[in-house]
Amino acid sequence: MRITSKNLAVLLYEVTQGNSKTEIEVELEKFFLFLKREKKLNQLKKIFTRYSTLYNDKQKIVGMKLTSAFPIKETLKKKLSEQFKRELGVVQIEIHESIDPTVLGGVIIHIGDTRIDLSVQKKITRLRETLA
Repeated sequence: MRITSKNLAVLLYEVTQGNSKTEIEVELEKFFLFLKREKKLNQLKKIFTRYSTLYNDKQKIVGMKLTSAFPIKETLKKKLSEQFKRELGVVQIEIHESIDPTVLGGVIIHIGDTRIDLSVQKKITRLRETLA
């Protein structure tokens, strides 16, 4: 059987679940020794990216990127988080905020593969299309 970064990420997830901090440290040490022995240390970034995705899927955690021209108020972030948690059936939303001065107003939301454009520019574009 070929050892892939996906296999290694699954292995890492399985050996760390439900263990104490001390047990996890021991398992991580074994894991790194295994990677070294198998000459797989060069795959660490890919392994941890896959592990992170697997962990988030299993724990029902979703990332959401908010892009706006100005910082978004905490109350709005909380409202959006609560709404998307209900709609997506997830436990946690991790919000990543991005400031982009080219967004004239409003916000652009990226969650998973979905983009929701609530910017003023998008509304103007829709209005122009409707009037044309």
